[in-house]
Amino acid sequence: MIPFFSRRIGLDSSGDPVTIKYGGKFTGKAGNWNFGFLHIKDDNAWENPGYTVGRVSYNIGKQSSIGIIGTNGNAFSDAGNSLAGIDLKLGSSELKGNKNINCTLYGMKSFTTGLRGNDLSFGTELNFPNDFLNFRLGYMQIGDNFIPGLGFIPRTGIRDVYGGLTLGPRPKNSPILQAKTGADYSFITDLKGGDLLTAEVNLKYFEITYLSGDIVSFSSQYQFEKLDEPFAIFKSISIPVDNYYFWRHTLMVTSAKRRNLWALAKLGFGTFYSGKRTDLLVQTGYKICVPVYLGLDAEHRWVDLKEGDFVTRIYRANLNFLFSPSISWSNFVQYDNKTEKIGWQSRFQWIIKPGKEVFLTFNSPIIDPLDRFTPEAYEARVKVKYTIRF
Repeated sequence: MIPFFSRRIGLDSSGDPVTIKYGGKFTGKAGNWNFGFLHIKDDNAWENPGYTVGRVSYNIGKQSSIGIIGTNGNAFSDAGNSLAGIDLKLGSSELKGNKNINCTLYGMKSFTTGLRGNDLSFGTELNFPNDFLNFRLGYMQIGDNFIPGLGFIPRTGIRDVYGGLTLGPRPKNSPILQAKTGADYSFITDLKGGDLLTAEVNLKYFEITYLSGDIVSFSSQYQFEKLDEPFAIFKSISIPVDNYYFWRHTLMVTSAKRRNLWALAKLGFGTFYSGKRTDLLVQTGYKICVPVYLGLDAEHRWVDLKEGDFVTRIYRANLNFLFSPSISWSNFVQYDNKTEKIGWQSRFQWIIKPGKEVFLTFNSPIIDPLDRFTPEAYEARVKVKYTIRF
């Protein structure tokens, strides 16, 4: 659950991009105080005064803090929406000498036109993120009418109990740097009736990292899904209302990314809703020379269901240029066979000096490869970041 998600701004209710008319952001630090404010106006279908976000926090000691956040505006509909929240983080890196531990508590309330009551969200999480022993325990509750107009939530009216445990010994006098094993879980229940909606249990049998940086891992996932309405999974294929249980297994092998040429292969297989699914992901990266990097990956999913069979394909490419430590140009292209469109994003960054940066971005989310690669939509932006210290 995220009270403010910047990528919500500049999109309509269907997720399609809209024009940004103007905006500004101000961030700073004074003593133990940290603050940030943002206001953006886009060209959404409904009339709105713009989106405003404010965040203020106060550092307590070395690693603890307390803060508040407020948002105003609704990127999902024309209904008025505001949100107010508070959070407390208590942390230390000196437990028993050098161990890390932190605990977070948070609570939020939304104010939406036409909705009253059941508009709270709150939770807590305990983390022990250390090298040999790593675990976390958490609880989150989201009311039926809780709506973060500028944020993100997976669903409303739920309780989520989650956690995990990982052990990572480091053998001595061995080509193995670290061997990890563990498990994590998440159980999501209905806030009203207490019915189980989603359950996930992930079992990591092993993840071995070698001194060379190469990694091999094998894991399994058990999942339960309760569908209260048909799920349109691909084009005309929908999964009917029912309770579904499935097991999936994943084998992954990757070479160290520090190499000039590296590769990764990941194979997933197992049951999936009313049938089965097999996944194959292949990635590779090549440092052509010092300033030029090329990355390619292909992801295929073969799905065989009672309701129908289909194959999804996604292809991605990165071409990045590092002209100097302060000047870079990155490009990202993606194609998928569901939309049969190509998306292209390009960003030029110039760091004049730390805290003073210029960004030039070009984004064409829709290009038809059958129409001589003519962009159907595109946008260009200029962003200037200027930090004042006093």
